[in-house]
Amino acid sequence: MNQADWIRKKARNLGRGCLIVPISLLFLLIGCSVSRMYHSTLESKAKRLGLVEHRVQVGESDVHYWIGGSGPPLMILHGFGGNGLRTWANQIRALSSQHTIIVPDLVWFGESSSEQAPSLNVQADTFLALIRQLGLKSVDVMGISYGGFVTIQMKKDADDEVGRIIVVDSPGGHFGEDDEAEMLARFDAENPEAIFIPKDWKAVRTLIQLVFHHPPWLPSWVYRDVKEEVFSHNHPEHRVLLTELRGREPEFFEQDWSETEALVVWGEHDPVFPKALGEAVSETLGADFVVVEDAGHGPNMEHGRRFNRIVLDWLASERGNL
Repeated sequence: MNQADWIRKKARNLGRGCLIVPISLLFLLIGCSVSRMYHSTLESKAKRLGLVEHRVQVGESDVHYWIGGSGPPLMILHGFGGNGLRTWANQIRALSSQHTIIVPDLVWFGESSSEQAPSLNVQADTFLALIRQLGLKSVDVMGISYGGFVTIQMKKDADDEVGRIIVVDSPGGHFGEDDEAEMLARFDAENPEAIFIPKDWKAVRTLIQLVFHHPPWLPSWVYRDVKEEVFSHNHPEHRVLLTELRGREPEFFEQDWSETEALVVWGEHDPVFPKALGEAVSETLGADFVVVEDAGHGPNMEHGRRFNRIVLDWLASERGNL
């Protein structure tokens, strides 16, 4: 077994979160990119679990996604700045054991792209079109943070094609100007772009640490590597995606949601969208509301097993009620 294979094995054994902390020094010593090596490990894991990688044209967008598993279809949508495999690394094994999971990169993230003007509508239209292209009549959808906005928009646009929805730490129309001002004050930021489109390694550190209530310690060179590999692309499109969300608040929940089967999951200590916003979303959707204790903005990353149990139990229950 060569050195790279040994590190991958250790990553599989030790890594269950966003980054592999215990072996970061080894990557430095052999001159590798921790981000690229970690992503390679995730791809190998996905393939071992039977997921198949695809790159397809969907309407006017080039979409990269993984699909595999067995059981009812479930599409899982990542948040701002990540991609499918990185965001849902802790969920792939558990969810694919009971569902056929579709794990795309949102448009203008990861390996998905488009020549269209960036917007939430393009995101929703693209992944509804992907569902149709796959020949699926109804798909449950789960989205975290920005992916939750996409999830809600997809359900609004195609109620028959989108079945049950799971919204994770994503406020939809309950996030207005006052909420944005309070968020910016918490992060001492001038605008949302300063938080979600990091300009340097220190901003990457802030972005990664908000995912966790108890952030892992990482050396600065790891954050620099992540900045180069993950957060150095599509900045103009990302700025548009953030700014065009403003003013959408009144339309998000304008329809009747009384027949929607929904679950809202929230990190207890989310510094981006406080728990009160989750309570408001669950009330509007008439949804089950579950708080993941001792978690930040990414409860699926910080408490993967607990999160998986919540989601799988809900999906397996009658009418999706806990």
